[in-house]
Amino acid sequence: MGIGITHLGSGSRGNATLISSGEYNVLVDCGFSLRQTEKRLRIAGFEPESIDSIVVTHHHKDHSGSALNASKKWSSVLHCNGGTASRMGLLEGEFAEFG
Repeated sequence: MGIGITHLGSGSRGNATLISSGEYNVLVDCGFSLRQTEKRLRIAGFEPESIDSIVVTHHHKDHSGSALNASKKWSSVLHCNGGTASRMGLLEGEFAEFG
């Protein structure tokens, strides 16, 4: 199986894109509410708990809004750079830093 890219939505109310390989599911940005993100994932044919990692590109709410809650609920690893983590108010251990 190849890599699949599924846009769950993009706009001022939220942004989220799912990259799936059949083995791993990575959510790039998680800006919708947790409930809305879960709904959109299910419509796309994915259970929220199947998300292995969440990558937040930057701290704006329409990209990061429910990322922390989602990562905790789904036991997903949250990835972001230090500046984004600081602006999101994340504590050490709540994210994996890159960049």
